[in-house]
Amino acid sequence: SRALAYSTYAYAEAPQRAADHHFLQAFIGTQPDKLFGALEAMRDLLSNWQWDEAAAERVRHGMLQQMRTERDLRQSRYWLWRQGLDRGIDGNQREWLYERLRAATPNELRGFFDELAAAPTTYLMLGQRSSVDLNELSAFGQVHEVSLDEVMGSLAEPVHA
Repeated sequence: SRALAYSTYAYAEAPQRAADHHFLQAFIGTQPDKLFGALEAMRDLLSNWQWDEAAAERVRHGMLQQMRTERDLRQSRYWLWRQGLDRGIDGNQREWLYERLRAATPNELRGFFDELAAAPTTYLMLGQRSSVDLNELSAFGQVHEVSLDEVMGSLAEPVHA
């Protein structure tokens, strides 16, 4: 542990549409003076992770067990069906995913994560401008500073319901 952050997580997200891409999203909550080190640590962790086949199998089996015991709520069946169609799955997407995960080999799982790790990266930092060194951040790529209004919309304009 490097004690660089208050909170961190990362997860892989499935696309909403079949033509879109999977992506890996990560979060770091940290102090401004530890931001650069925390970003380096997260980038290193996500791009140079160590493959552990036994751990991957434990996770895969845990996911399968969770899927077997999941409740299938009748009221969500239609929306799951629609979501599956958007993703190019004709039928029950839970069954589709279960069967794909059940049949997945360790090499297929590793390939999926290798693709995610090799994908282009975009970073978003939120915080006080005076607390962040943009030159230091440029080590991670091109820096584009935006205003609060660009992110949240004009604060001067009232929102009408």
